[in-house]
Amino acid sequence: MINRIINYIILAGLIVCTQFVTAQDEIVIEHISINTSEKEYAPVYYKNGIVFCGVNTNNEALTYIDDETGKQLTDIYFVPIENGMFAEKELFSSELKTSFHDGPITFSKDGNTAYFTRNITSSKTLKNSTKIENKLGVFKSIFDGEKWGDVMACSFNSKEYNVGQPSLSSDGKRLYVVSDKSTGYGGVDIYYTVITDGICDSLINLGERINTDANEMFPFFDANNKLYFSSDRPSVFGGLDIYVSKLYENKWNAPYIMDSTINSVYDDFSIVFNENETEGYFSSNRTGSDDIYKISVKYPEFNDCEELVSELLCYEFFE
Repeated sequence: MINRIINYIILAGLIVCTQFVTAQDEIVIEHISINTSEKEYAPVYYKNGIVFCGVNTNNEALTYIDDETGKQLTDIYFVPIENGMFAEKELFSSELKTSFHDGPITFSKDGNTAYFTRNITSSKTLKNSTKIENKLGVFKSIFDGEKWGDVMACSFNSKEYNVGQPSLSSDGKRLYVVSDKSTGYGGVDIYYTVITDGICDSLINLGERINTDANEMFPFFDANNKLYFSSDRPSVFGGLDIYVSKLYENKWNAPYIMDSTINSVYDDFSIVFNENETEGYFSSNRTGSDDIYKISVKYPEFNDCEELVSELLCYEFFE
């Protein structure tokens, strides 16, 4: 009996020690300078800057108005980052611009292939895009070194439901999208399609581990097999919150909600990270409109570390 108590004390001591020696990451959130009183959201890394969705404030005559907000529809913009500073934003591509909703967008690792959201019908002869059935779809374009080439519709697009918010895996083999297909778990679900020889296959639902009867949106699949997404399922925060799940042996771990460093009582969504997860961006309407925030992650430094030695430890537990 005494030996058993001693074993418990030793084990408890080991657990407590691990809590004290665990170093904490330092996460800093910054409201970046490119934000305006209009929408800026869905940032992605592209070459020496970021590409994002925003509202055109120049009041172009051929841009339609969103009935819900009374604002102009979104375009895709690019902002270079020079010496850590954001330069002036510019239209990402005149070849990809329409008079309707454009974006979000995602890129291949080399930056030469893009998949993006837009309305399936983009004809300028339509008098009012909001008074007809004009579903969203995902389209593909390839950069030839000078301009973005012909826009090609993905085969899974449909006039019966919306598909959008694409996120391409770093190996280019999977494209994650969202859709309000009636065959889902309810609301908007996250799907993926396998890409073979540049061609997308049919949509596959990620399943009930990820999707619920709420809305799951804005997927981002990073280089470390982690899927970040937003959902308006009930939570301790409220609105859209950002969750993360890891793909392990072709199965998704139970998603966990990110803490209050990222999530708020407002809508928080469309998060992305760089490959080493030291920096990222996400969107939130916590200041009244959709804005982009920068994430800086500082990992603790370890000095004079000895080489890790593998030890085989044996514990005996009693009921």
